[in-house]
Formats: sequence, structure tokens, C-alpha cells
Amino acid sequence: MKSTYYVAVHTMEMYDEARYKIEAEELERVLRDVFCDVETVAALTKGAATSCHTESEIATTPESGLIGRCVVELDAEARVQLDKSKLTTLLKKKLNLPNLKVEKKSVIEPPA
Repeated sequence: MKSTYYVAVHTMEMYDEARYKIEAEELERVLRDVFCDVETVAALTKGAATSCHTESEIATTPESGLIGRCVVELDAEARVQLDKSKLTTLLKKKLNLPNLKVEKKSVIEPPA
């Protein structure tokens, strides 16, 4: 069964053009490291996920600063929960951004 989530990481930091490129690459790297690491995905799903596929984009908004948006697809025997509190703690630690906010929403796919 596939469980799909929309995850947005709001840094709450605005950057000039030169700094934006550096910070955007770092945010993208961290998101990739989190969702491509088998042990991390296992911790975030209590070991329930058998595979994880993620697509992400990096942008900036006046309200959220630099933002990373991801669609995370988790495969498992049954519906999988993605632990938002563990994800937030992990991202704050890796990005060293105390004002970081993480948004997570379940994506319900319409029946075929």
C-alpha cells in the first residue's frame, strides 16, 4: 500500500541572491539525505516502510523565506505514518535553523 505525504520545510530565513544558491543547495542535500537513508526512513515510519520515493523543489516566499517542498511516497504492507516531530527535530539539527517550521499533510489519491 502506498502512503503519500506533502512535506514543506520553511526556513523562515530570507537570503540575498548569492547566499540563496548556497542555502538552497544545502536544503536540497539535507532533504535528499533524510529521505534516501534507509535507517532514517525506518525511524520516521517506525520501520513500516519498505521503500521511499521523494520529489522535491526549493523556492522562496516572503512569508516562509527559503522553502523546500517534497512529495514523499512510502510503500508498505499497510498505511504508513510519517512522524512529524522526529522529522522536525532531525531537520532542525541538520540545518541548524531554530526557527524552522515543518508542514506535513497526508495526500489522499482519488480512486482509479
